[in-house]
Amino acid sequence: RIAYINERLKKHNRDPSEFEISLFATMTIVNSQEKWDDLVARIINGYPEGNKPTREYIIKNHYVGFPEDIKEKIKMLENMGIKKVVLWLRRSDIEDSIETFNKKVM
Repeated sequence: RIAYINERLKKHNRDPSEFEISLFATMTIVNSQEKWDDLVARIINGYPEGNKPTREYIIKNHYVGFPEDIKEKIKMLENMGIKKVVLWLRRSDIEDSIETFNKKVM
């Protein structure tokens, strides 16, 4: 997708280095497999009937999981060239998810 953006910029005589690609996403950190499974099921159930994603899609495309999972996804964004990411922490059962994010993800 980033390659596509860069192609479009070049097509219109724009220098891709003058643009910054960023991302805004929600994130939920969990600390047990049970919570993770429940969260994925809730996300799937939030989609309308006939348009529900697979479990694999949610795992790949949503920022949910254990701190190590989130860290890996952020690293993938860095490798794609995304320099800024705004993550909104959803409510979770972790007592202080911001502290957990700071200590275990960053």
